[in-house]
Amino acid sequence: MPPLPSSLLAVSDYLEFDFAVGDAPAVAGFAMPLTEDVTDPSTIGFYTYEQGQWRRVADVTLVREMRAEGELTSIPANLAVLRSVP
Repeated sequence: MPPLPSSLLAVSDYLEFDFAVGDAPAVAGFAMPLTEDVTDPSTIGFYTYEQGQWRRVADVTLVREMRAEGELTSIPANLAVLRSVP
């Protein structure tokens, strides 16, 4: 996983996807396993790392059975669930 700023903490593994341009599937619902228990989904989100920066790509709408669930409009090159820390 690329380095995180002090304001973000990883709560999932870092996934990299290998799709040819235009071959990434269209998605709506998406879920990722969490590496720690999260009770408040408003503190976490789906993030991608591009051009040296982390960017939030979707909110986590539900956490159940140690999985973060949300709605993505496309699959980025990489993805992680990160928690905002004060």
